[in-house]
Amino acid sequence: MGRFLALTLVFAPACEGPKTLPACVDLEFDPQSCAPLFVPQFERIHEELIQNGGCASESSACHVDAQADGAAGGLIFGSDADADFQALAPFLDADPACGPFAVRLNSDDAEFRMPPGQSRVDEGVRCAVAQWMAQGAPR
Repeated sequence: MGRFLALTLVFAPACEGPKTLPACVDLEFDPQSCAPLFVPQFERIHEELIQNGGCASESSACHVDAQADGAAGGLIFGSDADADFQALAPFLDADPACGPFAVRLNSDDAEFRMPPGQSRVDEGVRCAVAQWMAQGAPR
C-alpha cells in the first residue's frame, strides 16, 4: 500500500490535464504611465495588431477564417473594423490585465500567449491595448 501511495504522489501532477486560462495576469508595465507605440484607439489597434500584426494578416492568419488555427475559440477577424470590434468585444474586460484578450497578449506562459511562439507582442503595442481597455475599450 505504501508503494502505491508513493507512486500516486509522484505521478499525480502528470495527470492534471490542460491548464485553464487565468482570469488575469500581472502586467510588466503600468497602463497609466507606459509608452504606447501608437494612439490607444481601436482603429489603430485594428490596423497595427489585428490586420498588420499577424492576427488576421496574410503572413500568419491565425484568426482569418473558421478553418484557421486560432478560430477554435470563436475569434475570427476580417477586414471590417466594426465587425472585428464586435467579434473581439466578448474577449475584453474593463481591467487591462484581465479577460482572454489581455491575458493572451500579456501571458508569460507559451501555452496561453498570443501570438504563438517565443516572444510576446511588443510592449508598446501591449501598452496601447491596455490603455484602450482602461478607457473602457470604446469603438
